[in-house]
Amino acid sequence: MNTGPLLNRIGLPGDESAWAALGFDITDGTFRLGAVTCTVGAEPAWGFDRVHADPAVLGIPVAERIPGLDPSPVSARDGRPSAGAGSESVGASGLGAQAGAPHPEPGTRNGSGAAADSRDSPAGIGGRYGPGAGPSSSTASLGNGIDSRATHPNVASYVDHLVYWVPDLDDAVTALNAVLGAEPRRRFHPRGPSGPEMAFYRVGKPFLEVVSSGRPPILAGIAFGTTDLDRTVTAVRAAGGPIGDPKPAVQGGRIASVWNGHVKWGIAFMEPKPR
Repeated sequence: MNTGPLLNRIGLPGDESAWAALGFDITDGTFRLGAVTCTVGAEPAWGFDRVHADPAVLGIPVAERIPGLDPSPVSARDGRPSAGAGSESVGASGLGAQAGAPHPEPGTRNGSGAAADSRDSPAGIGGRYGPGAGPSSSTASLGNGIDSRATHPNVASYVDHLVYWVPDLDDAVTALNAVLGAEPRRRFHPRGPSGPEMAFYRVGKPFLEVVSSGRPPILAGIAFGTTDLDRTVTAVRAAGGPIGDPKPAVQGGRIASVWNGHVKWGIAFMEPKPR
């Protein structure tokens, strides 16, 4: 059972119509996947149910809590509301999705207007983890962050992982260890010595994928989990969303990437490998 902080809030760029076109059922600017409440029309942001230190040191805005949905994060030290844990307002932003490139795109439009995958979108989305390192290859219960009811038209049922670019991985790991009160599950160079070093933190069902980019800290993209990727792709296309065809993911299972220009941010849907 996970006992560390839970990722329970994410701010997402792009307006309601953009996310509705990806098959999400949005109410009052938000949608929910398992334990995570996503707010659209926002600067990329995150929030946790509890923290051990001020999350401002991570350089990422803290998503506002939704009254009635998200309890106030508390300090694991004393149980009181934690400093820096929740009231920054969020605006609009558009981000790329590949470390080292200014405006990369996980897919490009083909002549029919569909998205054609050119890589496993944002840095790490699609599986560059190695055995046991990154997002889970199996589903779990609702209590572990999966909404087994799959109420969205796209049948996505959980957040698989969130990509966090950092200028220096040593500094980021030190800060994350302090804020989350936990060490990374794994840290390595999944693309070989010439590629960026990455670290992986479990925050409930999702993972934080931390990528050394040499650039200021940002949230670069997100991967949503689904147990039926073909159905997800069909639903997204029916809603008007630009998504590529499913293809094998490096760590097993399959991935379909959304055209980066849709919200100028990295988005993918992933299906776990069969158990």
